[in-house]
Parts: sequence; C-alpha cells; structure tokens
Amino acid sequence: VLDIQEMGAAKALLALDEGRADIAIVSDNYDFTRFEIKPFEDDRVWVLAPPDHTLAARLDPRKDVDFASVIEHPIVGIHHAGSLDRLLGAAAEKAGRPLVESVRVESFPALVRMVEAGFGIGFLRSTSLHLLAGTDLVCAPLAEPWALRQLLVARRKTSPLSAAMKSFIALCSETYIPSV
Repeated sequence: VLDIQEMGAAKALLALDEGRADIAIVSDNYDFTRFEIKPFEDDRVWVLAPPDHTLAARLDPRKDVDFASVIEHPIVGIHHAGSLDRLLGAAAEKAGRPLVESVRVESFPALVRMVEAGFGIGFLRSTSLHLLAGTDLVCAPLAEPWALRQLLVARRKTSPLSAAMKSFIALCSETYIPSV
C-alpha cells in the first residue's frame, strides 16, 4: 500500500527521522546530512499580483523580475517557517529590506485567493502555478539564482526500502530533467 500525505518539509523530514515515512519530497533549503537525497524536479519561485496592482505592468511570465523591485510591496505570507517562507525571508534579510505581510495563510490556494482579493502580492512555486487557472492574476519568475531551487527525494540512509518504493525512487530519478 502506497500512502501519500501532503505536509510541510520540516514535518516530512521529522516523519523520516521517526520512521513514519519512507521518503519525502522536499525543497533543497534544509539540512540533509542525515539523509540520502536524489533530485526530483526544479522549482522556480514566481511573484504574482492582481492586474490592477502597481506592480502588474512589470510582470510578464516570459521575463524575469528582480526580487528587490517587488519586495517593497505588502505580501500575502505563506506557511510560517516553511521552506518558501524561509527562502524569501533570507533573501529579504540579505537585501536589507524586511518583508511586510498584510496577511498570512497556510495553503497555496488560499494565497492565490488573498492575492486576488487585493491583500498584497504573493510568491508561488512553479509547481503550484496551476492554481492561477481561472484567475486574472499576472505573474513572473524571480530573476535571482536562489529563486531556482530543487525539489529532492529524501530518505533515511539506513532504512530498507520495499520493491515498490525502490521503483518509485527510480522513476523520480528517470524523469528528472535539470533546468537549463
């Protein structure tokens, strides 16, 4: 039986540590020293805004936008201490400009709805861009190298794997195509 559960990366890695999960698919900005990891897919960070937002005219999905040029706007925050939140917070700190949250949500669908409602701009991973279908939100990928992250398949180094899990991990490795 394959049991798939969605959870934040920190909880997924804890589930690995405690033996409650065989593998976890998580972003690359965690400590993986105690895990065996393999690439799963590349994941870019995008900024999104309502079409009437002052930033909207500069957002084009075919053109990268600089993080420094968008962080002056209030944002809809996501998953406090989650991997995307940590990544954005570190980038803002490095830029010397704090992120100003107008609201914080716990799911990407809620983030999209709050951006649609005009609560601020949002940041979304490319693997969640499908959530923009049916909206009039505008978006663009962030230009900075840190905004191109990698999702990884992580597992405990010492745990045995079933044949099904070995096949799943092999499939993940076979389908990974690095971004150019």
